[in-house]
Amino acid sequence: MRLISQDGMIDVNYDNGSLVVGFGEYKDCAKAIISYYDHSSQRGTKLAEYSSKDKALRVMEMLREEYLY
Repeated sequence: MRLISQDGMIDVNYDNGSLVVGFGEYKDCAKAIISYYDHSSQRGTKLAEYSSKDKALRVMEMLREEYLY
């Protein structure tokens, strides 16, 4: 399965890496991101940014469900 970043600039193969949700606050604004980690690299690539952890986790669940089928 292929994944494309929110801005359409990054296209990755879901089978060759892992997705990670990261979250935190910066200047009183909560942010959550989904990053892709390739098995051959220790640096992640940001694929998407959300205004809350719950939104990012919902997207991760949707990706898991889609990947199963």
